[in-house]
Amino acid sequence: MFWLKLLFIGVSVLCTWYVMGFDDNEERKDERGLKIQLKRNNTLYGLLFVGITLLISLNIAGVISTQHLPDILLWFVLSLNVFGAALTYFHKHRAIG
Repeated sequence: MFWLKLLFIGVSVLCTWYVMGFDDNEERKDERGLKIQLKRNNTLYGLLFVGITLLISLNIAGVISTQHLPDILLWFVLSLNVFGAALTYFHKHRAIG
């Protein structure tokens, strides 16, 4: 299980580097790059809000224990990094309308 966690953290770091590389690239500065960045950020902030609201609600309802909540939040945020890189790649390699 330790290796699986370590692998996921490594994938998350690589995805963060991919997104940072796109954000520092000249491609981001044109209109299409700005659209990609805005769509990604809008989607990720929406998911972050919904996810944290759901987790806190489940914690208040007693479904998730307070001891496990920080770990679940950590894995949720790391998975948002992976999802953000996937969104960037998807929007980058298709036409945005």
